[in-house]
Amino acid sequence: MPQPCLDQIVLSTTQGMNYGCEQDLPIVVEQFLNHTDEALLLFLQVPDYLCDGSNSFIPIMVTLDGKWQWGQTMPGAPGLIRQNKNILWLTSQWQVEGSFPILYQSNNGLSWHQVLLPENREVDCCFEYIEQICFYNNMMGLKFHGASENTIKYWQIFIDSVDRASFKPEKKQLPKWNKMNLKNESGWKKCDSKSLTRGRWSRNEISETSEIIFTHKQKNQTTQVRIPKFISVKF
Repeated sequence: MPQPCLDQIVLSTTQGMNYGCEQDLPIVVEQFLNHTDEALLLFLQVPDYLCDGSNSFIPIMVTLDGKWQWGQTMPGAPGLIRQNKNILWLTSQWQVEGSFPILYQSNNGLSWHQVLLPENREVDCCFEYIEQICFYNNMMGLKFHGASENTIKYWQIFIDSVDRASFKPEKKQLPKWNKMNLKNESGWKKCDSKSLTRGRWSRNEISETSEIIFTHKQKNQTTQVRIPKFISVKF
């Protein structure tokens, strides 16, 4: 791992909610996938919460020829990731003093733009999740779940109306979401929700090693990407 990437992880760790940590902090990578030209795209969860938890992550991409790139540190824990017409959609889940979802979109996997969710969506005050992302008829639908009372709500938006410039919080403009009066998913006539695959990439975490190893194998080449399991941070 390049030192500047490691430096960003350490900085993000120190900016979190860690107090009196006396041991090395664990790094978690659960979400990874095969991206353009067989590149590895992974979401590294930063150990920034109470010494052994995480409430932020960093998107990292490594090509088959060993080029590393990474984006900004993002809040929450990475969740669903879907693709529609070369645009990636990602949810993350804020996990401190309650839990709520955040929605992002990207055209390259590294630079992510937040898409503001509908206000007053009447799902749950404190523990809310996006359980499904659905595409149909130039629209995107979201299935929300509220854990407190097992509430289910559906909202949709025209994909073409997702104008990035209008979603800046300082402009106080919201996307034009519409509530769907559905009892279940059967109301979505066509749900084209493409889950991205891991392709030839595999993940290996051996207890005796100090690294998480991602391996890509093809006929004449084997590529490995190594991520440390722990980082040492001084507070």
